[in-house]
Amino acid sequence: MSNSDSNTAHMILPTLRYLAFRRPEENDYTDSDDDILNYLSLPALETLDLPMTDISLEDAVHFLKRSSPPLQKLVLGGIFYDVWDFDFIRLDECLHLVPTLRHLELCVRDIDTTPMFASLAESPSLVPHLRRLKLQCHQQAVSEPLWSAVVRALSIRRDQITCFTFMRLHDAGLASPEPDAHIREAFRQFAADGMEIHLESEERI
Repeated sequence: MSNSDSNTAHMILPTLRYLAFRRPEENDYTDSDDDILNYLSLPALETLDLPMTDISLEDAVHFLKRSSPPLQKLVLGGIFYDVWDFDFIRLDECLHLVPTLRHLELCVRDIDTTPMFASLAESPSLVPHLRRLKLQCHQQAVSEPLWSAVVRALSIRRDQITCFTFMRLHDAGLASPEPDAHIREAFRQFAADGMEIHLESEERI
């Protein structure tokens, strides 16, 4: 639930650099209590692992605005549950608030992440120091437009991003289809140019 900063008291922890919440696994319906972030200001934070079971991206925007942390690593979402109130406009706003970011991981179950990769391609000012990028999603969220958006973003940022990981989860007994030949060739070229490329597929039991 979103909380207005004007109506909420915030505890300032001026030296905390690392904060990670428990991420629910499959068939685990307990919350992570990450909405405590609504009551904190963390101006020294460098790593944030946020499952987003009890907090929205709007809340995250408020947190980043009041904390202005020198964030280096951000992990958002989870692959075994629906991320509440996921909005790519808010995600863009979050990322614009952390220009120091070097490592971004996005974990979603069945959300089409094409808009995020389009933003990375079209907005050079968005996370300009990003080096490592990882996407985890269910196979049903993977499409040809997504593969194309990924390749375009990596092509434009090939001198910036040093490692890209794409992990797809698929149901037991069902094959995880490979991308088309021209997409595979693009990834091979990225690897030949020195980028670490990890295209992984994991079976859901």
